Amino acid sequence: MSTSVSPSLMKSADLIKKEPLDYGGFGEVYLCYHKTLGHVVLKTVYTGPPRSGRQKQSLLEEGSLMSRLNHQRVVKLLGVILEDGDYSLVMELIPKGNLLTMLEKVTVPISVKGRIILEILEGMVYLTKNQVIHKDLKPENILVDKNFHIKIADLGLATSEVWSKLTKEESRRQSRLGKKTSAHAAGTLCYMAPEHLKSIHTRSSEKSDVYSFAIVLWVILTGREPYEDARSEDQICHCVCQGERPDEALIPPNTPTDITDLMKSCWHQDPLQRPSFTDCYNRFLPFYKEKLAANVKADLENLMKLYEGPEELVEKLKLLNTNALIPEDPSLCSRDSPTPLRSSDIGPVEASIEDLSFRSCEDSVLEADATPSCPNLELKLEQEYNYHKFGSRIVDQSDGSMWSPAQQPASSTDASSQMSSVKSWTKPSAPSTEEELYPRAAASFDSLHRPELRSQFSVPQSDHERLRPHAHLPWNRVKSCPEGANHVAESLIDTNSNLRFNSPVTYPASDSAFPVSISNASAIQIGSYNTMNLRISDSSPYSSLSTTGSTTSRYKELLLMYESHTVTESHLELVRQNVGANWKQVARKLGLSEIDVETIEHDYDRDGLTEKVHQMLERWKMREGLMGITVGKLCQALEGCIKPNALLHMLRQLQDSAAAP
Repeated sequence: MSTSVSPSLMKSADLIKKEPLDYGGFGEVYLCYHKTLGHVVLKTVYTGPPRSGRQKQSLLEEGSLMSRLNHQRVVKLLGVILEDGDYSLVMELIPKGNLLTMLEKVTVPISVKGRIILEILEGMVYLTKNQVIHKDLKPENILVDKNFHIKIADLGLATSEVWSKLTKEESRRQSRLGKKTSAHAAGTLCYMAPEHLKSIHTRSSEKSDVYSFAIVLWVILTGREPYEDARSEDQICHCVCQGERPDEALIPPNTPTDITDLMKSCWHQDPLQRPSFTDCYNRFLPFYKEKLAANVKADLENLMKLYEGPEELVEKLKLLNTNALIPEDPSLCSRDSPTPLRSSDIGPVEASIEDLSFRSCEDSVLEADATPSCPNLELKLEQEYNYHKFGSRIVDQSDGSMWSPAQQPASSTDASSQMSSVKSWTKPSAPSTEEELYPRAAASFDSLHRPELRSQFSVPQSDHERLRPHAHLPWNRVKSCPEGANHVAESLIDTNSNLRFNSPVTYPASDSAFPVSISNASAIQIGSYNTMNLRISDSSPYSSLSTTGSTTSRYKELLLMYESHTVTESHLELVRQNVGANWKQVARKLGLSEIDVETIEHDYDRDGLTEKVHQMLERWKMREGLMGITVGKLCQALEGCIKPNALLHMLRQLQDSAAAP
């Protein structure tokens, strides 16, 4: 079966951008998490204007060729991202950073140094056989894995023509913007062969990489950077062309001459006098096996105790690996509660509950849930048991008001022989009168706002405001009505036509064991000591754009004018300040997947709601690209999720900026 180029193409939405890393020669580098590959490294090569379709195809083809370089001494290219404003390479993560950092941090035994030299030669022999010239071989581009084996990195930028052009263009663009480019870019000059310093027309060859390998070998032996005493880059160029090389006096005196002789032959002034990588490998391998290989295992054990990797990378990896194990904030302990009971989620309830009985009403029929404390293990287990047995996590067994069969009135005991208390929604019975269809559903809710009914339903003022149809919170968590809620007289029922939703209604068991029939209602919950979420969507202040037709028409007019305009940072800031808890709904409207939403919820849980909203918008920007984040898309996603005046304000900002000179 032929190999397709498409598997190497990735989307930025597949990656969770974590932390910037100092991890290579070119571009911005990030430690990321891929939903299937785990930890990876993202190297952003180009962030400028979109490229043509032909260029994208060339980049994809070159990326496919790079990904086919499969060798244990070469960093694996996992994929490429080709999106407007984001042209990046996705590579495997090598956890101990680059070779130069390790050499500067710890003293590496000569046996391990010998293995590193041999493995560099192995990788370069493989690349040479595949007609790959690295062009930028240096310690920063040689990475160390967890077992202190090495892998050669940054091949894509050196071997792919189109990617290399993008790198240079990005470097020039960042310079024009006044931004600092790679801190290691200037150091490349020290590893450049003299023939390239003499003429810019000299073509790169294997012998160019051999010279670079010789300077790398000197760095491995000394643990220092070459030409540290040079005054300028011009001085380095001049002296190297005159035949000067890094100071051999800095090489430890006990270094085997086999290694130093190999180094000197590789940095010969004449490229034709330098050996090939295959010759170097065949020359060095017997010496390594005879003199160094026997000591590698013991020396590695000591080295592993001394060096875990670059402190920055180690700390970031530890943080990522332990995020899932950190206990939740105590204020978030209520998340351990079972899934809220919402009739809108589970569809019509079909039930038949016998012997429905009620207690006399307490001081407050409806009361807000208290914020739970974070319990210890035993208390938490006890609460779970109470929930499944009694319907509540907190049950005072000594409370005399707790229901028991002995306390049940005799009239309700006889009710077991009567018909079902709740009739199935899927088997409706014809109502006796038309009035029974709707007013009864409104009665219990309306009684909360009418003075003549407040003696029957005693609710704190704060709860009155929270439960009003025009409350500012689209979701209200309230305690279910205890048994025995007082009967609402039909003569007091308000038939207000503006009540656009059905509210729970309860009827007590009378002395004659009057059966309860509930129809055309939603958000019904039977029993006490449990909670449910009531969604008052139709009456939400966000459900319609405006109460006046003129404002609505003005909004539509402005949206039609500016829907194709690109979203600015001021627009995004307006969203961050207003979207609040509705960010998930906005995210889905913007096209983010459930995985994206769950990832943001998990990874930024400790950072708060504001950070989640910010990350949601950043994920949308990465997904759509600079040209895809339009005002029209944003407004359509925000309709019904933020206050109408905020949407209008966003469009008026555009109008004002367009009118400005």
